[in-house]
Amino acid sequence: MVTTRAEAAEYVKDAGGLKLVVYGADGHEVAAMFVQGSVTYNPEESTFIAVAEDGHPVGELFVDESVDYDENIDAFVIRTAR
Repeated sequence: MVTTRAEAAEYVKDAGGLKLVVYGADGHEVAAMFVQGSVTYNPEESTFIAVAEDGHPVGELFVDESVDYDENIDAFVIRTAR
């Protein structure tokens, strides 16, 4: 089980894609992102940076909460504080 941003970054470092799902405090999905390409993690800024296969950046996600991995939907799940 992935429980922190650093563990999530290590897990996806060499992945061919990444799916992130963000839920609000009320439990509803507020954002989702899938990236085909590579994902890097900037620990100084707590930010995931997605890079497309042609090398251009396609997304950036700042995460200030713990991250869980949900095997049922094959996605990293970020839940905001209640």
